[in-house]
Amino acid sequence: MAAERNARTRELMLALALALAAAPGPALAGGGAAIPAPFGGQGKFAAPAGPMILTREVRRSLADGQVFVSRRRYAVRFVPAGVGYQVDGTLVDSTVEGPPGIMKLAELERTREGGPFPILLDSSGRIVAQQDAESPSQAERTLAAARRALGDAGLSAGERDAGLAAVAAIQARAAAGRAIWPADLFHPAPGSHSEERALQTELGSGQVRISTSADTNPDGVLSRFTRQVTTDLGGSSRANTESWTLAPAP
Repeated sequence: MAAERNARTRELMLALALALAAAPGPALAGGGAAIPAPFGGQGKFAAPAGPMILTREVRRSLADGQVFVSRRRYAVRFVPAGVGYQVDGTLVDSTVEGPPGIMKLAELERTREGGPFPILLDSSGRIVAQQDAESPSQAERTLAAARRALGDAGLSAGERDAGLAAVAAIQARAAAGRAIWPADLFHPAPGSHSEERALQTELGSGQVRISTSADTNPDGVLSRFTRQVTTDLGGSSRANTESWTLAPAP
């Protein structure tokens, strides 16, 4: 009986992981609270004058060591705006990778609406305004995908309802107050930064560790920024990683 319960619990956790693979990154960190960025880069910031390619990769741990990977490439330009800059961006490529069971969500992620452009920067390169990348229609599609994933997991009606409620609650918290991209993304503090905090979700309590690392070019502009969120929850550890790179367009 205990073995059957454990198996069903694993099925539920996998279904939730599959359903949430398309949800915003900060929601997977355990709530709507924004994940802190390191203290912003100091000194010189000179926005690139020519066209650039911004690549964002998201790697999310699933059950049994499986990984879901999403990559999105944007053609971006930094345009002077007042005392700062406006970053305009257009999606040019989107790919996803993952185990067969999650590929039903791949098209949902691949066609996710474009990034948070236009983005406004102040004179130091810090993000002061950005669009919300998750529209109501996108949230509805994510919830529909969650229903399908939970429905395919062989769970009881009560377990499906509990799983769907968890997805909806996490989405609602995320929509209420998340930071979409780190405020210091385009002018990060070079080096590494890490902190831990308590984690409380519908699935129990645990710990979350947030680690960031960044490199910049000689003008203080983003070269690579990586943010990893590792959650320890119910005896299980999962790592979700976001990374951004910025390079001149070919």
